[in-house]
Amino acid sequence: LLNQVYKFKSDWPTNSPKPYLYQSILSGFETKHDIKKVDDGYILSTNPTYKNNPTWIKQDTKLTSDLAPQYINIYGANNEALVKINFSKVDFNPKFEEGYFEVKNKVSEEDIQKEIEELEKSINKKYIKNAKNIIDTNQNLIKIGITGSFGKTSTKNILYQLLKDSYLTVSTPKSYNTLLGVTKTINESVDQTTQIFIAECGATSNGDIKEIMEVVKPTIGVIINIGPQHLESFKTIENIVNTKFELIDSMSYEGIAIINSDNEYIKNRTINNVKKVINVSLVDKNADYYAQITNLNPLEFIIYKNGKFEIELTTNLLGRHNVQNILFSYVVIDNLKEFNIKITKEKIKEVVKSLEPAKHRLEYKKIKNIHLYDDSYNSNVVGFKNACEVVRDLPYRKIIITPGIVELGKEELIITKEIASVIKDTFDDIYIIENKASINLINNLKNDNVFIYSSFKDAYNDCIDKYQEEEIAILIENDLPDNYLER
Repeated sequence: LLNQVYKFKSDWPTNSPKPYLYQSILSGFETKHDIKKVDDGYILSTNPTYKNNPTWIKQDTKLTSDLAPQYINIYGANNEALVKINFSKVDFNPKFEEGYFEVKNKVSEEDIQKEIEELEKSINKKYIKNAKNIIDTNQNLIKIGITGSFGKTSTKNILYQLLKDSYLTVSTPKSYNTLLGVTKTINESVDQTTQIFIAECGATSNGDIKEIMEVVKPTIGVIINIGPQHLESFKTIENIVNTKFELIDSMSYEGIAIINSDNEYIKNRTINNVKKVINVSLVDKNADYYAQITNLNPLEFIIYKNGKFEIELTTNLLGRHNVQNILFSYVVIDNLKEFNIKITKEKIKEVVKSLEPAKHRLEYKKIKNIHLYDDSYNSNVVGFKNACEVVRDLPYRKIIITPGIVELGKEELIITKEIASVIKDTFDDIYIIENKASINLINNLKNDNVFIYSSFKDAYNDCIDKYQEEEIAILIENDLPDNYLER
């Protein structure tokens, strides 16, 4: 008894006979065959066709007088016996309970799902254990963990660009910031020659970052920003703060914590489990590291360390939030000197000047008469305001296409009103993509030049059709599909 259940959507077994199936045995009478009468039954000789076993050329089947199979012998081209099957018992009148062959009574969908989940857990557990082993056995590996409600992906990318030419550096790609994303990167890319590993750490619930930290065990921990993003998932801002701080709370005393002292949710948090806490600021000149913006377009700024001039930088990136991302990357680089990792200031200037924006992150394109600022992957309030600031003083008609910001939870009304004020002060035309989150935004925009659309594509196409003869600036803000420019 196999004690298994199978479901078939094809015409099996008629399309692929099996020697042990009674149906396949009887089909031998329907093809060319020889039958020989013996004392206690018959010998049926056939030339079967087994698709998966083309070397099976001939078959002899011994049948009793009532056609019950006793044995089957299958032979090859040289008449050598390849397969022998003996039947010890054949029951032509078995009794089965009602519903016996119903699959749902044999294996429920719930049972199948539980089996799949257990299998996935087992595989993931092994995968995570292997990643831990890779990290633990590389004694000289410097591990950097980066988190924040926003800015973490850009900061990670900038830091990687600064390090990759001088040291064997591995970084989690794209937005691989979950436990399985980080462990996948470790298993596939980190080995005993890797000198630096940069892990972006994301979360959708409490404990997510702690799990990542149990694998990575960072040498340096960075918290860029904390805000009300994903408030619907976390329910309270306190839950978001506690989850982001799992990164630093999990570090050993030998670690270095680098934090944003401008952020109201970060600056008042007590940190006493690491030997060094470094404050980074765009506002406070007395912070450990402070950046002063001297020009917005092109973006130029000066970094001060402990109140003293450190370095002056220029970049092609747009928006003051990118000053913060570069500043954090610089602070990490400067503190890697403790581990004998050194990047010259000349190299830093060269890399920062050559940085290109990530796709859909305040990415600038000139398309005929259109100055397009694509910030469609942004979903936070600070980035939204900074993008508006970039286009505010441009000498063209300024247009925004946006659905607003989603997942703001109980802060939605306040933040939407704040964003609406910035939009009204910046743009000549306002194109809103209608959705649940945009309702409050529309209510706050009492403006004749507000247009409502159901899709980005329709809004964009209407906009460029309307202003074919006029030079315009379009800001695409928040959550845009890649094919929005297709016509």
